[in-house]
Amino acid sequence: MKMNAGTLQDYLVATIENAQDHATEPPQLMFLVDQMDEIFQQEIFAQEYEASAFAALLAMNAYTLLLSAVRQALSGHVVYGGEVVTYAAKPEPDRKQWRKRPSLLDEAFQEEVKKEERRQAKLHQK
Repeated sequence: MKMNAGTLQDYLVATIENAQDHATEPPQLMFLVDQMDEIFQQEIFAQEYEASAFAALLAMNAYTLLLSAVRQALSGHVVYGGEVVTYAAKPEPDRKQWRKRPSLLDEAFQEEVKKEERRQAKLHQK
């Protein structure tokens, strides 16, 4: 099997181009992403509130994950089988699926079935 992938530089150039295109002409569902961002900005980041360091870390982590998911979705990754491929495509199988070879008993049984079918056909012809 030979694997082929573009360089990191090719990938970065392509994702930057896609991000710039989306910034000038947003995709259909971008308004939903903007609304999620607005919720974070207004409800979490706009005001001061009492929170433990752990809660603040979780909030920032959730926001960072949102940004990462948006960037990944808008980056133009190749789609394989309906899923976004983030690292490598599933390889095509180089061999056909395994099939059970008929045993001698299976072959003998099939031969007997054929003999019986021929015998039945001769009986119906008469």
